[in-house]
Amino acid sequence: MRGVGRDATKLFDEVHAWVNYPQLLGKCYVGPLKDNVAANVETDLIRPPPAPTELVPRFDWIQQRSELTLCFYTRRMANPGLLLKRKDASDVELEVRVQLGSIWHVFSFKLSAAVVWPPKTVRVGPETGKIEVVLTKQVAEPWQTYGSQEISKLNSTCDERLTYEVLNCEVFNHDSFELCLQSIEQSVLVHLPVGYHLDIQLPLNGELLERSYTPVPHNCLLSNSDQIDANASPSIRQEFLIKHYEKGAVSSQLKQLQPGATVQLSLPRGNFGLSALEAHRNILLLAAGSGITPILSLLRSLLKRQTNRIERLQLMYFNKTQADIWLKDKFQALQEADERFTCKNILSEAGGRISQELLAPLFNKQQAESFSFVAVCGPTGFNTAAVNSLRELKLKPGQMHVFQ
Repeated sequence: MRGVGRDATKLFDEVHAWVNYPQLLGKCYVGPLKDNVAANVETDLIRPPPAPTELVPRFDWIQQRSELTLCFYTRRMANPGLLLKRKDASDVELEVRVQLGSIWHVFSFKLSAAVVWPPKTVRVGPETGKIEVVLTKQVAEPWQTYGSQEISKLNSTCDERLTYEVLNCEVFNHDSFELCLQSIEQSVLVHLPVGYHLDIQLPLNGELLERSYTPVPHNCLLSNSDQIDANASPSIRQEFLIKHYEKGAVSSQLKQLQPGATVQLSLPRGNFGLSALEAHRNILLLAAGSGITPILSLLRSLLKRQTNRIERLQLMYFNKTQADIWLKDKFQALQEADERFTCKNILSEAGGRISQELLAPLFNKQQAESFSFVAVCGPTGFNTAAVNSLRELKLKPGQMHVFQ
């Protein structure tokens, strides 16, 4: 696999120098290819490939005496999203939405008996495509059936908004802050697909302002974690690291929010296809400033991947100064814990810039471990410079993804 798509002769000779492959191939020789041998093939046997069938989640359920587990199966590398909604206080009716690309598959449940909200555990596998929602029964006893359900579909571009309240808003560093939100009365649980984002909307002077932000993993917030309910399910919360711009209307308003204030969140949005990375084992991540946020969810997913396990994952993180680097200790700890991951900080005050010259040594095709896929996220100018440099290095569009 290390030699896929490139000349692997040198790699082969390093491992199998004793194999006489010319002799082996000689025994496989059949003869020269003849022209026009397919001239008599009947045209009705040549058909276009069938259109791909729509992926629809398959539902199943299992139970223990005190627990009910709702299972949804999609497919490998489907990278599903999930939204759970408590329909009423009886805790018998709930809505489960599974996001696959641009479609939400909606399962409206009426359970046989009441359950405890929020769920005990929620597991979403970007790689396996399996979703498990574990609910505690209010009365521990076997059920004859889970209940009933109705199934429908929604387009993920629908303009539905979710109301969240502020749990915490604290300074993160000299020009950034962390914002922790929770759905009102913990009524909604959202798990984003890897690489997706949310739009935060808030009113200002009679107008609605909106900006896109990618939530960060729950272990990234550094301050005042004791103020957050430790019993709340992590997906009940949405946590953000946000850079404050002095003239930025949205970031300035968000920074001033006090606990209890409310904002509106969109449904998850994005176009990142996790399956595009499945064939690649050496992946480069290019991030600038707050563009690190979508990369964070990608890091975890790639390093946990079981199929075609990652060999080398490198992050090149571009900032102005040392003080601007987010989560430096986190990246250092990950680098020490997993030898496949490396992080290189590049500072513009020291003359560091994204360029073809900087990236060229990483794409030496004579080396078996040169990078074959690149994910990019940063300001527009950074993204444009990165893509231009990668094109000069002969990378194809299918070998890169830019988070816009």
